[in-house]
Amino acid sequence: MELCIIRFMNARLLAIMTILLLVISGCGYNPDKIWDVRDKDCPGCDLSGAGLAFADLSEADLKGADLSRANLGSASLLAARLHSADLTDADLEGANLLSAVLTRADLSGAKLLAARLHGADLTDADLEGANLTSAVLIRADLSGANLTSANLEGANLANANLAGADLTGANLTSANLEGANLANALLTRADLTSANLEGADLTDVDLRGVNLRGANLTGASLRVANLTGVNLSGAKLTNASLEGADLTDTDLSGAELTSSNLEDADLTDADLTGANLEIAHLEDAWLSGANLTGANLEGAKLDGAIAVDFSGAKNVPARYLYELKD
Repeated sequence: MELCIIRFMNARLLAIMTILLLVISGCGYNPDKIWDVRDKDCPGCDLSGAGLAFADLSEADLKGADLSRANLGSASLLAARLHSADLTDADLEGANLLSAVLTRADLSGAKLLAARLHGADLTDADLEGANLTSAVLIRADLSGANLTSANLEGANLANANLAGADLTGANLTSANLEGANLANALLTRADLTSANLEGADLTDVDLRGVNLRGANLTGASLRVANLTGVNLSGAKLTNASLEGADLTDTDLSGAELTSSNLEDADLTDADLTGANLEIAHLEDAWLSGANLTGANLEGAKLDGAIAVDFSGAKNVPARYLYELKD
């Protein structure tokens, strides 16, 4: 009898009922909040735990909605409005969030592997512990965002705005941060091994405890940055601006520093063994205890440099050696 009834049901009605059942089964039945996913707009709705994988929510208004633990894998949230939405522990793997508005949204613990967030607004968003492995965040605005302990390995953050963001303990191994703005960002204990920071702005940033081994910092701005004890071995710092930077006890062994500006920088006890300082500017730099063994100083400018020991250095400009004799 039931089969006969279903056979004669209106096909449109059956489709609507199917969608509603999917939503209800995913997030728990609430007679006051039955939502047809095709309507898209549902600000403030309780959609916690909802099964919305592959759903089309492009330009949806979901401001303040509870999407905690929701499955939004591969869903389209293109230009969706998710201001102050709760997306804690949500699954957004492979989701399309291009130009989405996620200001002040809670994405702590969310899975955003390979998610597309190109141009998304994540100002002041909470992404603590979120997994953003291989996510695309080109030109995304993450200013003031909390990315504490977030996994951004291999993520593309080219030209992203991370000014004032908290990246304490974040994993940025092999991430692309070319042209990114990291001014006043917190990077304590962050791992930037082999990261691409070409042209990035790290002015006055505290980088103590950060691992920058093998990182590409070509043309980056590190003026007045605190790099005390940082591992920059094998890093590329060609044309980098390091004026007034604190490089005390920093490991720069094998680093590429061609044409870099280290004027007035503090290189006390720095390890520069095998570093390439060709045509580098070291005017008024402090080099007390710095190890220059095997370092290439061809064409380097050392006027006013303090406490320089050229022992073991290569291609030291003759006039500086003469000055030492005098």
